[in-house]
Amino acid sequence: MTIFVEGLNDEQFLKDYLSYLQINDFKIMQVGGNTKLKYNKDIKKYKDNIEEVENVKIIFDADNDLEEARKNIKEQLGNELFNKCEIFLIPNNKDEGNLETLIEKIAKEKCILKCFDRYVKCLTKLQKKNQDIRLPAKKSKVYAYNHCFGYKNGDKNYKIDDRYFDLESNYLQPLKDFLSK
Repeated sequence: MTIFVEGLNDEQFLKDYLSYLQINDFKIMQVGGNTKLKYNKDIKKYKDNIEEVENVKIIFDADNDLEEARKNIKEQLGNELFNKCEIFLIPNNKDEGNLETLIEKIAKEKCILKCFDRYVKCLTKLQKKNQDIRLPAKKSKVYAYNHCFGYKNGDKNYKIDDRYFDLESNYLQPLKDFLSK
């Protein structure tokens, strides 16, 4: 199976999750963002040889609009290739969100995430008095969670595993089913 993803974090997560599921026959390809699929050389090759397309999956973030995310993929692939590929929108193929949304849902230590929420709430209050204060990006919450366990963003030793994440969570079932077929 060939899986196209947006970026490095998606690739790392999927490699670890596929390994956990004991699925070994896969190739993951980063395209560099949700607007770059059409520029990928393998996608161009598939468009030229549509009959050779088999077991190609695209896993992108749903972001703020599932239908818009699907439409974006369809526009980049064209109707024929879109219909031959299997599409999954993170976090669970039905809700808005992204990889960080999924990771928050399966994090075992929810108290750490709540601490971060209180931190952001505090900064928001401070920001009213000082407009120079910037709130952290949404991804920062997941990075902070990982930092609590000794992993830094971009750490080559980083692993999504069942010590800190519930890889048997019902929230992962749609992704598990998608990857297993």
